[in-house]
Amino acid sequence: MTMTSSMILEQVHQRLRSIEEESKELQRLQRGLGADIVNQKDELEPAWNLLTEILLSDLQPVTLTALTKRVPITALSLAAVQQRRTTILADANNRLRALLADPRVHNAEALLNEIDIGLSELEPSILPLRISTRMLEEAPLFLELLQWRYGTDEYSVKFWQLDFYRHWKHGDIIAETHGPRMKKTDFKGIAAQYVEEKSALNELELAKAAMHENKKAIEVLRTQVTENQAIVADVDAVVLKNARSRLKDYLRVVAEADVFRVLAGDEAAVLAYKRVVGITKKQQYLTALNDQQVKSSLGELHQLKNKLLRTRAKLERPKNRHAQWPDSQGQRMAGQDRGDKWRKRRASYDNARTHVVEFHHYDRYDPVQNFLWWDVMTDGRLDGNFIDEVRERGPSHYPRHNDVRDNDNTVQPAWRSDELSDVS
Repeated sequence: MTMTSSMILEQVHQRLRSIEEESKELQRLQRGLGADIVNQKDELEPAWNLLTEILLSDLQPVTLTALTKRVPITALSLAAVQQRRTTILADANNRLRALLADPRVHNAEALLNEIDIGLSELEPSILPLRISTRMLEEAPLFLELLQWRYGTDEYSVKFWQLDFYRHWKHGDIIAETHGPRMKKTDFKGIAAQYVEEKSALNELELAKAAMHENKKAIEVLRTQVTENQAIVADVDAVVLKNARSRLKDYLRVVAEADVFRVLAGDEAAVLAYKRVVGITKKQQYLTALNDQQVKSSLGELHQLKNKLLRTRAKLERPKNRHAQWPDSQGQRMAGQDRGDKWRKRRASYDNARTHVVEFHHYDRYDPVQNFLWWDVMTDGRLDGNFIDEVRERGPSHYPRHNDVRDNDNTVQPAWRSDELSDVS
Protein backbone atom coordinates (compact mmCIF):
# COMPACT_ATOMS: atom_id res chain seq x y z
CA MET A 1 0.00 0.00 0.00
CA THR A 2 1.07 3.55 -0.67
CA MET A 3 0.25 7.02 0.62
CA THR A 4 0.14 10.24 -1.38
CA SER A 5 1.86 13.41 -0.21
CA SER A 6 -1.53 15.03 0.43
CA MET A 7 -2.55 12.13 2.69
CA ILE A 8 0.64 12.44 4.69
CA LEU A 9 0.29 16.23 4.83
CA GLU A 10 -3.20 15.89 6.28
CA GLN A 11 -1.83 13.75 9.10
CA VAL A 12 1.09 16.15 9.61
CA HIS A 13 -1.35 19.05 9.99
CA GLN A 14 -3.34 17.03 12.53
CA ARG A 15 -0.17 16.30 14.51
CA LEU A 16 0.80 20.00 14.44
CA ARG A 17 -2.64 21.03 15.72
CA SER A 18 -2.36 18.45 18.48
CA ILE A 19 1.08 19.77 19.44
CA GLU A 20 -0.22 23.34 19.49
CA GLU A 21 -3.13 22.38 21.75
CA GLU A 22 -0.93 20.39 24.11
CA SER A 23 1.65 23.19 24.25
CA LYS A 24 -1.03 25.68 25.26
CA GLU A 25 -2.27 23.36 28.00
CA LEU A 26 1.26 22.81 29.30
CA GLN A 27 1.91 26.55 29.27
CA ARG A 28 -1.29 27.07 31.24
CA LEU A 29 -0.10 24.46 33.73
CA GLN A 30 3.29 26.17 33.84
CA ARG A 31 1.69 29.51 34.72
CA GLY A 32 -0.31 27.78 37.45
CA LEU A 33 2.84 26.23 38.89
CA GLY A 34 4.53 29.61 38.85
CA ALA A 35 1.66 31.09 40.86
CA ASP A 36 1.77 28.12 43.25
CA ILE A 37 5.49 28.62 43.89
CA VAL A 38 4.92 32.30 44.66
CA ASN A 39 2.09 31.40 47.05
CA GLN A 40 4.31 28.97 48.92
CA LYS A 41 6.98 31.64 49.25
CA ASP A 42 4.34 33.97 50.68
CA GLU A 43 3.34 31.30 53.23
CA LEU A 44 6.89 30.55 54.38
CA GLU A 45 7.64 33.76 56.29
CA PRO A 46 4.41 33.64 58.35
CA ALA A 47 5.29 30.02 59.18
CA TRP A 48 8.69 31.11 60.48
CA ASN A 49 7.04 33.93 62.44
CA LEU A 50 4.63 31.49 64.11
CA LEU A 51 7.53 29.26 65.17
CA THR A 52 9.49 32.15 66.73
CA GLU A 53 6.36 33.44 68.46
CA ILE A 54 5.87 30.02 70.06
CA LEU A 55 9.50 29.76 71.14
CA LEU A 56 9.75 33.37 72.29
CA SER A 57 6.32 34.45 73.47
CA ASP A 58 7.63 37.38 75.57
CA LEU A 59 10.75 38.90 77.11
CA GLN A 60 10.21 37.68 80.65
CA PRO A 61 13.41 36.44 82.34
CA VAL A 62 11.99 32.93 82.71
CA THR A 63 11.16 32.78 78.98
CA LEU A 64 14.60 34.00 77.88
CA THR A 65 16.40 31.72 80.30
CA ALA A 66 14.45 28.68 79.12
CA LEU A 67 15.07 29.54 75.47
CA THR A 68 18.83 30.03 75.79
CA LYS A 69 19.10 26.64 77.47
CA ARG A 70 17.68 25.10 74.27
CA VAL A 71 19.12 27.51 71.71
CA PRO A 72 22.68 28.72 72.38
CA ILE A 73 22.34 32.30 71.12
CA THR A 74 24.27 34.81 73.22
CA ALA A 75 22.24 37.68 71.77
CA LEU A 76 19.10 36.19 73.34
CA SER A 77 20.47 36.00 76.88
CA LEU A 78 18.64 38.08 79.48
CA ALA A 79 21.56 40.50 79.87
CA ALA A 80 22.00 40.96 76.13
CA VAL A 81 18.28 41.61 75.57
CA GLN A 82 18.10 44.10 78.43
CA GLN A 83 21.17 45.93 77.12
CA ARG A 84 19.67 46.03 73.63
CA ARG A 85 16.44 47.45 75.07
CA THR A 86 18.39 50.22 76.78
CA THR A 87 20.30 51.01 73.59
CA ILE A 88 17.22 51.00 71.35
CA LEU A 89 15.34 53.28 73.74
CA ALA A 90 18.26 55.70 74.10
CA ASP A 91 18.83 55.87 70.33
CA ALA A 92 15.14 56.53 69.68
CA ASN A 93 15.02 59.30 72.27
CA ASN A 94 18.16 60.92 70.84
CA ARG A 95 16.73 60.81 67.31
CA LEU A 96 13.43 62.18 68.55
CA ARG A 97 15.10 65.13 70.31
CA ALA A 98 17.06 65.99 67.15
CA LEU A 99 13.95 65.75 64.99
CA LEU A 100 11.81 67.90 67.28
CA ALA A 101 14.56 70.53 67.31
CA ASP A 102 14.33 70.87 63.51
CA PRO A 103 12.29 73.99 62.62
CA ARG A 104 10.74 72.12 59.71
CA VAL A 105 9.13 69.69 62.15
CA HIS A 106 8.01 72.42 64.52
CA ASN A 107 6.46 74.45 61.69
CA ALA A 108 5.48 71.51 59.48
CA GLU A 109 1.80 72.40 59.06
CA ALA A 110 2.50 76.01 58.10
CA LEU A 111 5.33 75.04 55.74
CA LEU A 112 3.30 72.36 53.99
CA ASN A 113 0.37 74.76 53.59
CA GLU A 114 2.71 77.37 52.13
CA ILE A 115 4.17 74.84 49.67
CA ASP A 116 0.70 73.72 48.56
CA ILE A 117 -0.30 77.32 47.90
CA GLY A 118 2.90 77.90 45.94
CA LEU A 119 2.29 74.80 43.84
CA SER A 120 -1.29 75.83 43.09
CA GLU A 121 -0.07 79.26 41.98
CA LEU A 122 2.64 77.80 39.74
CA GLU A 123 0.43 75.48 37.73
CA PRO A 124 -1.58 78.21 35.90
CA SER A 125 1.72 79.69 34.70
CA ILE A 126 3.24 76.35 33.74
CA LEU A 127 0.31 74.89 31.80
CA PRO A 128 0.07 77.41 28.89
CA LEU A 129 3.86 77.39 28.45
CA ARG A 130 3.91 73.61 28.42
CA ILE A 131 1.11 73.47 25.82
CA SER A 132 2.66 76.15 23.60
CA THR A 133 6.17 74.67 23.56
CA ARG A 134 4.88 71.12 23.09
CA MET A 135 2.80 72.16 20.07
CA LEU A 136 5.93 73.49 18.40
CA GLU A 137 8.08 70.53 19.42
CA GLU A 138 5.55 68.18 17.86
CA ALA A 139 5.46 70.19 14.60
CA PRO A 140 7.37 68.38 11.81
CA LEU A 141 11.01 69.53 11.55
CA PHE A 142 10.62 72.35 14.12
CA LEU A 143 13.41 71.10 16.37
CA GLU A 144 15.62 70.42 13.35
CA LEU A 145 15.04 73.94 12.02
CA LEU A 146 15.76 75.35 15.46
CA GLN A 147 19.02 73.41 15.63
CA TRP A 148 20.08 74.68 12.20
CA ARG A 149 19.18 78.27 13.26
CA TYR A 150 16.81 78.53 10.31
CA GLY A 151 15.72 82.10 9.55
CA THR A 152 18.84 83.69 11.07
CA ASP A 153 22.23 84.71 9.67
CA GLU A 154 23.69 81.60 11.25
CA TYR A 155 21.68 79.28 8.98
CA SER A 156 24.36 77.57 6.85
CA VAL A 157 22.38 75.36 4.45
CA LYS A 158 22.81 76.54 0.83
CA PHE A 159 20.07 76.79 -1.77
CA TRP A 160 21.57 74.00 -3.91
CA GLN A 161 21.30 71.53 -1.03
CA LEU A 162 18.18 69.37 -0.76
CA ASP A 163 17.68 70.27 2.91
CA PHE A 164 17.30 73.91 1.96
CA TYR A 165 13.95 73.41 0.20
CA ARG A 166 12.74 70.97 2.80
CA HIS A 167 13.53 73.48 5.54
CA TRP A 168 11.94 76.30 3.55
CA LYS A 169 8.72 74.35 3.09
CA HIS A 170 8.31 73.39 6.75
CA GLY A 171 9.45 76.78 8.01
CA ASP A 172 6.59 78.37 6.04
CA ILE A 173 4.11 75.77 7.31
CA ILE A 174 5.12 76.44 10.91
CA ALA A 175 4.85 80.21 10.39
CA GLU A 176 1.38 79.84 8.88
CA THR A 177 0.19 77.42 11.58
CA HIS A 178 1.62 79.01 14.73
CA GLY A 179 2.26 82.60 13.69
CA PRO A 180 -1.28 83.90 14.37
CA ARG A 181 -1.48 82.52 17.94
CA MET A 182 2.02 83.74 18.78
CA LYS A 183 1.55 87.08 16.90
CA LYS A 184 4.64 86.43 14.77
CA THR A 185 5.01 86.66 11.01
CA ASP A 186 7.98 84.38 10.38
CA PHE A 187 9.83 81.35 11.70
CA LYS A 188 12.58 83.53 13.22
CA GLY A 189 10.11 85.30 15.50
CA ILE A 190 8.38 82.05 16.43
CA ALA A 191 11.72 80.40 17.27
CA ALA A 192 12.80 83.35 19.42
CA GLN A 193 9.55 83.25 21.38
CA TYR A 194 9.82 79.48 21.75
CA VAL A 195 13.28 79.87 23.32
CA GLU A 196 11.90 82.43 25.79
CA GLU A 197 8.91 80.26 26.66
CA LYS A 198 11.06 77.15 27.05
CA SER A 199 13.47 78.98 29.34
CA ALA A 200 10.61 80.31 31.48
CA LEU A 201 9.01 76.84 31.58
CA ASN A 202 12.26 75.22 32.71
CA GLU A 203 12.64 77.75 35.54
CA LEU A 204 9.08 77.18 36.70
CA GLU A 205 9.49 73.41 36.51
CA LEU A 206 12.67 73.63 38.60
CA ALA A 207 10.83 75.74 41.16
CA LYS A 208 8.00 73.21 41.22
CA ALA A 209 10.44 70.31 41.66
CA ALA A 210 12.16 72.13 44.53
CA MET A 211 8.81 72.64 46.26
CA HIS A 212 7.99 68.96 45.90
CA GLU A 213 11.40 68.02 47.33
CA ASN A 214 10.87 70.32 50.32
CA LYS A 215 7.42 68.85 50.86
CA LYS A 216 8.78 65.30 50.67
CA ALA A 217 11.59 66.14 53.13
CA ILE A 218 9.11 67.52 55.67
CA GLU A 219 6.85 64.49 55.31
CA VAL A 220 9.84 62.17 55.81
CA LEU A 221 10.78 64.04 58.98
CA ARG A 222 7.22 63.75 60.31
CA THR A 223 7.23 60.02 59.54
CA GLN A 224 10.50 59.63 61.40
CA VAL A 225 9.03 61.44 64.39
CA THR A 226 6.04 59.09 64.40
CA GLU A 227 8.26 56.01 64.08
CA ASN A 228 10.56 57.03 66.92
CA GLN A 229 7.64 57.99 69.14
CA ALA A 230 6.23 54.50 68.53
CA ILE A 231 9.56 52.93 69.54
CA VAL A 232 9.68 54.94 72.76
CA ALA A 233 6.03 54.19 73.55
CA ASP A 234 6.37 50.43 72.98
CA VAL A 235 10.05 49.62 73.15
CA ASP A 236 9.37 46.11 74.47
CA ALA A 237 7.49 45.20 71.28
CA VAL A 238 10.42 46.46 69.20
CA VAL A 239 12.93 44.49 71.25
CA LEU A 240 10.75 41.37 71.06
CA LYS A 241 10.51 41.67 67.27
CA ASN A 242 14.29 42.10 67.10
CA ALA A 243 14.88 39.05 69.30
CA ARG A 244 12.51 36.89 67.23
CA SER A 245 14.31 37.99 64.08
CA ARG A 246 17.66 36.91 65.56
CA LEU A 247 16.14 33.58 66.57
CA LYS A 248 14.73 33.08 63.09
CA ASP A 249 18.09 33.86 61.45
CA TYR A 250 19.75 31.29 63.70
CA LEU A 251 17.22 28.52 63.04
CA ARG A 252 17.35 29.06 59.26
CA VAL A 253 20.97 27.89 59.08
CA VAL A 254 20.82 25.05 61.60
CA ALA A 255 20.46 21.53 60.23
CA GLU A 256 16.87 20.29 60.19
CA ALA A 257 17.62 17.27 62.38
CA ASP A 258 19.29 19.51 64.98
CA VAL A 259 16.29 21.84 65.11
CA PHE A 260 13.91 18.90 65.64
CA ARG A 261 16.21 17.66 68.39
CA VAL A 262 16.17 21.07 70.09
CA LEU A 263 12.38 21.32 69.85
CA ALA A 264 11.70 17.76 71.03
CA GLY A 265 8.97 17.71 73.67
CA ASP A 266 7.40 21.02 72.61
CA GLU A 267 4.52 19.78 70.46
CA ALA A 268 3.40 23.23 69.32
CA ALA A 269 6.91 24.24 68.27
CA VAL A 270 7.54 20.90 66.56
CA LEU A 271 4.35 21.22 64.53
CA ALA A 272 5.20 24.83 63.62
CA TYR A 273 8.65 23.75 62.43
CA LYS A 274 7.16 20.86 60.45
CA ARG A 275 5.06 23.46 58.67
CA VAL A 276 8.17 25.52 57.90
CA VAL A 277 10.02 22.52 56.49
CA GLY A 278 6.96 21.23 54.66
CA ILE A 279 6.33 24.55 52.90
CA THR A 280 10.00 24.67 51.92
CA LYS A 281 9.69 21.18 50.44
CA LYS A 282 6.52 22.15 48.58
CA GLN A 283 8.46 24.97 46.93
CA GLN A 284 11.22 22.56 45.92
CA TYR A 285 8.82 19.94 44.54
CA LEU A 286 6.73 22.41 42.57
CA THR A 287 9.90 23.97 41.15
CA ALA A 288 11.21 20.53 40.14
CA LEU A 289 7.86 19.63 38.57
CA ASN A 290 7.96 22.83 36.57
CA ASP A 291 11.63 22.71 35.58
CA GLN A 292 12.20 18.98 35.14
CA GLN A 293 8.84 17.86 33.79
CA VAL A 294 6.71 20.61 32.25
CA LYS A 295 9.57 22.56 30.67
CA SER A 296 11.11 19.33 29.41
CA SER A 297 7.79 18.27 27.86
CA LEU A 298 7.43 21.64 26.16
CA GLY A 299 10.94 21.26 24.78
CA GLU A 300 10.13 17.82 23.38
CA LEU A 301 6.98 19.15 21.73
CA HIS A 302 8.98 22.00 20.22
CA GLN A 303 11.48 19.53 18.74
CA LEU A 304 8.71 17.39 17.31
CA LYS A 305 7.01 20.46 15.85
CA ASN A 306 10.22 21.46 14.07
CA LYS A 307 10.60 17.92 12.72
CA LEU A 308 7.04 17.95 11.35
CA LEU A 309 7.52 21.41 9.85
CA ARG A 310 10.56 20.11 7.98
CA THR A 311 8.50 17.13 6.77
CA ARG A 312 5.73 19.47 5.64
CA ALA A 313 8.20 21.65 3.73
CA LYS A 314 9.63 18.55 2.06
CA LEU A 315 6.22 17.27 0.98
CA GLU A 316 5.16 20.67 -0.33
CA ARG A 317 8.09 20.89 -2.75
CA PRO A 318 6.90 20.80 -6.37
CA LYS A 319 8.66 17.50 -7.09
CA ASN A 320 6.94 15.80 -4.09
CA ARG A 321 3.40 17.19 -4.34
CA HIS A 322 2.09 14.23 -6.31
CA ALA A 323 4.54 11.64 -5.09
CA GLN A 324 3.56 8.19 -3.82
CA TRP A 325 5.16 6.88 -0.63
CA PRO A 326 5.23 3.39 0.89
CA ASP A 327 2.71 3.21 3.70
CA SER A 328 5.36 2.45 6.34
CA GLN A 329 7.45 5.43 5.23
CA GLY A 330 4.42 7.73 5.19
CA GLN A 331 3.48 6.69 8.71
CA ARG A 332 7.02 7.38 9.91
CA MET A 333 6.98 10.81 8.28
CA ALA A 334 3.67 11.79 9.89
CA GLY A 335 4.47 10.14 13.21
CA GLN A 336 2.05 8.59 15.65
CA ASP A 337 -0.93 10.38 17.16
CA ARG A 338 0.24 10.70 20.77
CA GLY A 339 -2.48 13.08 21.96
CA ASP A 340 -3.93 10.60 24.46
CA LYS A 341 -0.49 9.84 25.88
CA TRP A 342 0.28 13.54 26.22
CA ARG A 343 -3.02 14.16 28.00
CA LYS A 344 -2.27 11.30 30.36
CA ARG A 345 1.17 12.71 31.07
CA ARG A 346 -0.21 16.22 31.67
CA ALA A 347 -2.93 14.83 33.94
CA SER A 348 -0.23 13.11 36.00
CA TYR A 349 1.67 16.41 36.28
CA ASP A 350 -1.50 18.16 37.40
CA ASN A 351 -2.19 15.34 39.86
CA ALA A 352 1.25 15.77 41.41
CA ARG A 353 0.73 19.53 41.57
CA THR A 354 -2.63 19.09 43.29
CA HIS A 355 -1.23 16.67 45.88
CA VAL A 356 1.56 19.07 46.80
CA VAL A 357 -0.45 22.31 46.80
CA GLU A 358 -3.40 20.90 48.73
CA PHE A 359 -1.28 19.14 51.34
CA HIS A 360 -1.67 20.69 54.79
CA HIS A 361 -1.31 17.71 57.14
CA TYR A 362 2.16 18.72 58.30
CA ASP A 363 1.63 16.74 61.50
CA ARG A 364 1.91 13.49 59.49
CA TYR A 365 5.63 13.99 58.97
CA ASP A 366 7.81 12.12 61.44
CA PRO A 367 11.47 13.25 61.47
CA VAL A 368 12.42 9.97 63.17
CA GLN A 369 10.98 7.77 60.40
CA ASN A 370 12.87 7.35 57.15
CA PHE A 371 10.19 8.84 54.90
CA LEU A 372 10.51 11.75 52.50
CA TRP A 373 8.14 14.70 52.47
CA TRP A 374 7.20 13.69 48.92
CA ASP A 375 5.89 10.35 50.19
CA VAL A 376 3.99 12.06 53.01
CA MET A 377 2.40 14.57 50.64
CA THR A 378 1.40 11.97 48.06
CA ASP A 379 0.68 9.06 50.42
CA GLY A 380 3.42 7.20 48.56
CA ARG A 381 1.22 7.02 45.45
CA LEU A 382 3.11 9.09 42.91
CA ASP A 383 6.38 8.61 41.09
CA GLY A 384 8.66 11.47 42.07
CA ASN A 385 11.78 10.42 40.19
CA PHE A 386 12.07 13.91 38.71
CA ILE A 387 13.13 15.00 42.23
CA ASP A 388 16.75 14.21 43.11
CA GLU A 389 16.13 13.08 46.69
CA VAL A 390 13.25 10.81 45.62
CA ARG A 391 15.23 9.25 42.79
CA GLU A 392 18.17 8.60 45.09
CA ARG A 393 15.97 7.08 47.80
CA GLY A 394 14.17 4.63 45.55
CA PRO A 395 10.64 3.16 45.90
CA SER A 396 8.51 4.42 48.76
CA HIS A 397 7.04 2.21 51.46
CA TYR A 398 5.17 5.03 53.14
CA PRO A 399 1.90 3.76 54.73
CA ARG A 400 -1.00 5.30 52.82
CA HIS A 401 -3.75 7.04 54.73
CA ASN A 402 -7.29 5.70 54.26
CA ASP A 403 -6.17 3.34 51.52
CA VAL A 404 -5.14 -0.23 50.87
CA ARG A 405 -1.95 -1.13 49.08
CA ASP A 406 -1.76 -3.46 46.11
CA ASN A 407 -1.46 -7.18 46.74
CA ASP A 408 2.31 -7.18 46.60
CA ASN A 409 2.47 -4.18 48.99
CA THR A 410 4.20 -2.02 46.37
CA VAL A 411 3.31 1.43 45.20
CA GLN A 412 1.95 1.82 41.69
CA PRO A 413 3.21 5.13 40.27
CA ALA A 414 0.76 7.46 38.55
CA TRP A 415 3.10 7.57 35.56
CA ARG A 416 6.54 6.49 34.52
CA SER A 417 8.72 9.10 32.91
CA ASP A 418 10.29 6.53 30.56
CA GLU A 419 6.85 5.72 29.14
CA LEU A 420 6.06 9.30 28.27
CA SER A 421 9.35 10.84 27.23
CA ASP A 422 9.18 9.70 23.59
CA VAL A 423 7.05 12.17 21.64
CA SER A 424 8.15 11.18 18.15
